[in-house]
Amino acid sequence: MKWKLKLTGKIIVLLFILLVSVIIRAHSQYRYSGIQNPPQANIYWENYTNEVQKQLISEILDALKISVSSLDLFEYSFVLEELLLSYQNDGFEERWITYIDSLSSEAIKGHMRSGLIPLQAQFFLATLKANPDYQEQYPEAFDFISNHTTAMNGLEWRPEQYEEILERFAFSDALGEGIMLEFLMLEDVYLLEIINNNPKLKDRFLIWVENLGDIANEFRFNEVRPREMFTRKKFFLTEKLKKSDHPLARISWEPISQIRTGRIHPTPPDSFYKILNGTWQGSFADKEIRISIYPVDNVNPERKLTGFNKFTTQDDIKQIDMRGTFGDSGDHFEVTMEEYRLPYDEEPAWKREIIEKYWGGPEKFYPAESSYGVFNVTVDKKSQVMKGTWKSNNGQLIREFEIPKISEGTN
Repeated sequence: MKWKLKLTGKIIVLLFILLVSVIIRAHSQYRYSGIQNPPQANIYWENYTNEVQKQLISEILDALKISVSSLDLFEYSFVLEELLLSYQNDGFEERWITYIDSLSSEAIKGHMRSGLIPLQAQFFLATLKANPDYQEQYPEAFDFISNHTTAMNGLEWRPEQYEEILERFAFSDALGEGIMLEFLMLEDVYLLEIINNNPKLKDRFLIWVENLGDIANEFRFNEVRPREMFTRKKFFLTEKLKKSDHPLARISWEPISQIRTGRIHPTPPDSFYKILNGTWQGSFADKEIRISIYPVDNVNPERKLTGFNKFTTQDDIKQIDMRGTFGDSGDHFEVTMEEYRLPYDEEPAWKREIIEKYWGGPEKFYPAESSYGVFNVTVDKKSQVMKGTWKSNNGQLIREFEIPKISEGTN
C-alpha cells in the first residue's frame, strides 16, 4: 500500500512541475499584453469629430500605401486597423515579407537596437491577440500578418541583461541616438526600478528627463510616419506612468507628455542623407559583397557614417562593422570607412552565446586581422554607384570594385 502512495505522490509532483513549466512558458510567450483598441491610446480620440478622425485615418492609410518599412513593429501596434486595411494595397504581401525579413536580419547583428526589435515584434503579436474583433472584420489580412510576422524568440534582450543594455545604449549625447524612450515604452515601471537601483543610471535618467523638451527629442512625422501614430504612442506611455506610484514615473510622465511633434520636410534627392543611406551590392574580386552605410543623422555636421559589410554567402552574424566619414566633391561624395570589431567581452550576451555554441569561441569566429581594412570609395550623386578600393590594414591586399545601390535606407 505504501508503494502506491509513494507512486501517487511522485505523479502529483511531476504533474505540478509540468503545470508550472507550462505556466512559465505561457507567461514568456505572452510577456506583453499589447494594446486593446489602439485608437483609444489617444485619450482625446473620442473628442474628435468624425471628420477629424477620418482625416487622421486617411493620413495613416496614405503613409502605409507609400511604405510599410518606415514604422517599427511597436509603432504598428498603434495603427493596427489601418495596417489591416492596407492589406488590399498592390504588392502588400511581398512588401510585408521583405520588411519582416529585414527586421529579422537586423535582430541578429548585435547593433544598438538589435535586441529591441524582437521585443517590439512580440508586443505587436500580443496586440494582434488582444484585438479579436479585427480578426472577425479582416480575417484574410489578420491571418496573413499573424502568420508572416515572426516573434524572433531567443534574439530578444532578456530582463537579466537590462541593466547592461541601459548602461550601454539607453542614453546618448548624439542626436538621433539612444534608446531610452523606445525601451521605456515597452518595459515602463520595470525598467524604472532597474534605473532607480543604479545611482549612475539614475543620474543619467534625470538629466535625460530634464532635456526632453529640447527640439532634438521631438517626434518627427512626415508622409510615411503619420502624426497620429506618435500621438497614440506618447499617450500610451504617459498614461501608464501617470497611474504609477514609482518615484521616477511621477517625475517623468509630464515631461514625456510635453515632447513636441514636428514635421520632417522631404529629404532633397541630392542630399547626403538620401544618397549615402542604403545598401550596395555587387562583385568584389571573386565574391559578391553587400555594403550598408548610414549617416549618423540628417544634420551631421561632423559628416560621420556607420555601417557594415559581408559577403552575400555569409550568415548575417558575420557582418563586419564599419565607421567613417564623407566629403562632398561636387558631383560625387568621397567616403572612407574603416572596418573594426568590438572586444569580445563588449559583445551582447546573446551573441557571445552563439559564438561559443556554434563556432567554438571567438578565435574561430572572427576573421584574421589581415581580413580587416579600409574602404576608400566615391558615390556618384546621379547614379549612386559606389566605386573605389578596399585595402587591408597590413597593406598586402587591395581590391578594386564598382557596385550599384540596391536599396534605400530609412529616412
